[in-house]
Amino acid sequence: MGLTTYCSQAHYSNASFPNNFHMKSFVTFYRAVALVLLSTLATQAQGPGAGGPEPTTPPPPTAVPLDGGASLLLAGGVAYGLKRLRRRAA
Repeated sequence: MGLTTYCSQAHYSNASFPNNFHMKSFVTFYRAVALVLLSTLATQAQGPGAGGPEPTTPPPPTAVPLDGGASLLLAGGVAYGLKRLRRRAA
């Protein structure tokens, strides 16, 4: 059985692989996988002691007053709620 006879059988006809779609998709997939694997080689992190600033202790957190803006926001919410309740009651 020669190669031409083997390839001309029904399960290797062009009807099962229209326009080499499956082969093109496999090649595209393997190229994408190879690209991802090869690109990770160039993006390795630096080893310890590779330079840069030494980490320091962070400054203590600052105290933030919640009185100024929060009380105005709360008063605005109450006023809007009362306006909606009055409009619904009327």
